[in-house]
Amino acid sequence: MESKGLVTSRSVIQNNRPNKRVYTVTETGRKAFTDWLSKAEPTLENPHNSLLMRVFFGADDTEAVLVMLKQCLEQCERALEDNCSDIRKNIEEYARVMPDGVEKSKYWLMTLDFSAVNARATAEWAKRCIVQIEKEQ
Repeated sequence: MESKGLVTSRSVIQNNRPNKRVYTVTETGRKAFTDWLSKAEPTLENPHNSLLMRVFFGADDTEAVLVMLKQCLEQCERALEDNCSDIRKNIEEYARVMPDGVEKSKYWLMTLDFSAVNARATAEWAKRCIVQIEKEQ
């Protein structure tokens, strides 16, 4: 991105911490970003979702699929309990200290909501699959 003139960077020497590189978006970069935003089409499909692939072919190893579904359910529940509340707190904090933070935070919260809704839906789906497989055993 830097070689394309979309960002600039500088090194920052720090005491008691590792040195870091700070990037700044250039006007060209901001224009490229807004162009990308305006042309983006929503893509919700992932034809190579490994979870779904394993479930699709799961008849050959029901126990492995059951274990995987239970792990999936645990991950979703953990994400909902831990990450969503922590991320929401971070968003609220950034909203207070950043310029235009309140306005921007609406959009950040929309993406958090998508993740939470997706995790809830995946958890419910995993529960139904687990019940179905356990009934058939």
